[in-house]
This record gives sequence, structure tokens and C-alpha cells, in this order.
Amino acid sequence: RRCCSPRSAVPKPACRAMELLASLRDEATASVGVAQSRIETARAMAIELIVGVSSRIHASLLAVRQVACRVVQPVTTCIAGACAAVVAAKLAALDRSVRARAAVLDVASQTKDAAVSVQAEVQAKGVKVWAHELADASKQRLGDNWAVARARTCEAKACGSFMAKELCTAAGELVSQKSFQATAASATVGAVTLAAG
Repeated sequence: RRCCSPRSAVPKPACRAMELLASLRDEATASVGVAQSRIETARAMAIELIVGVSSRIHASLLAVRQVACRVVQPVTTCIAGACAAVVAAKLAALDRSVRARAAVLDVASQTKDAAVSVQAEVQAKGVKVWAHELADASKQRLGDNWAVARARTCEAKACGSFMAKELCTAAGELVSQKSFQATAASATVGAVTLAAG
């Protein structure tokens, strides 16, 4: 491609400039070709890297979900056990309350029956004799009935208190166990991870 032949009509400096431009154009074309080749190679590597990373992330998320499922199940089992204990304690306290109410109603019924019988005695014996007998009998019956009602009420109170303490102790033991704390912490981390995913 030399234009600087002896017969050429183009002056030598212009000829050299044209040769220089042609050379630069050839080098630029070669550089663009190399750059495009490198861009294509980089693009292919980036796509390969993105596919690899996304597959690893997907596999990691699946593993985290599996771990979270294994962690959540024992926590829910523990919580269900605690709920069952609460329901049992509530039912026991309700049962004791019903028994205490029945005892109080029984005492009231006995007191009413005593009052009816006293009225009949007053009419039969007279007020003065009846008053002395009534004072003695009333003291005896009230003392007996009061003792029975008090014992039943104390029993119901103690039983309810015992059940509440037992429930509190069971819940405290459950929460203080390292395995429960670890399970709860793992479940929380798993839930956060799943929420973020």
C-alpha cells in the first residue's frame, strides 16, 4: 500500500502522513477487535460467575430453610406442652373453685335447715329455754360448719396455689433449659433469615 512510489504524484510528506494514518487505522481496528474479544470473554466469565453464585445462594437458602424447619418444630412442641400445662392448671383451679362453691352452698343449706329447726323448737319450748339451748347449739354448729368451710376453702386455695406454683416452676424450668434457649434463638435466626430471603 505504499503511495510513496517514485512515480506517485503525492508529495513525500503527505504520503508519509497517509501511511501513518493507515497504520494507525489498522492498529485501532486491531485494538478494537482485541477489546471486543476481551469484553466477550469478560461477559462470559461474569455470566458464569453469576450463575455459580446464584446456585450456591439458592443451595444455602434451602439448607437454611431445612435447618429452620428442624428448629421450629421442637420450639412449637415445647410451646404446645407449656400451653397444655396452663390449660391443665386452669381446669384444676376451676375444679377447686367449683368444689369450694359447693362447700359454701352446703354450709348455707345446713345453716338454713338449722334455722328452720330452731324456729320449730322455739314454738315448742318457749323463748327462754330455746334461747339458752340455741346459744349452745349455735356455737357448736357454727364452729363445726366454720371449721368445715374453712378447711375446704384452705384446701381449694392450697391446691390452686400449688398448681400455679407448679405451672410457674415448670415454665421456669422449660425456659431456663439451654436447649430451649438455643432452639428459640435458632428459630429466631431462621425466621429472620427466611424473612430476609
